[in-house]
Amino acid sequence: IRNFEPDRWPMGSPGAVTPEFTPDASELEKNTRIAFADMDASPTKAWLVKNRLNPNWKWFYQIAFGKRPAEELYDVHRDPDMIHNLAGNPEFAAVKKKLSDQLMSELKRAQDPRVAENPPRFEMPPFTNE
Repeated sequence: IRNFEPDRWPMGSPGAVTPEFTPDASELEKNTRIAFADMDASPTKAWLVKNRLNPNWKWFYQIAFGKRPAEELYDVHRDPDMIHNLAGNPEFAAVKKKLSDQLMSELKRAQDPRVAENPPRFEMPPFTNE
């Protein structure tokens, strides 16, 4: 998996959520834009955000809302839920390079905007508000 923007929040910015502040559950349940606006407001979203600092639930929050690394590689036979990222494991470096080269070659061949345009169209309206 190639993430072209690993510094971005995949579910939208945290908005009102900070390490020191959590909006009220009712606000998270009813106002999609209060935090992580790419996930609709709901009781589940509210619960995950409210429990994000609890060690028992922090992992779930990270999977739902956290930033993703630039590269991810999974052994889908041994890890079908794709939980254990092998991209940084030296044992899988050759496989990662082969698949990365194959992916980039295909993206270039297909003229994918993320590799063929600068800036890519996805960085401008109507895809963004800027």
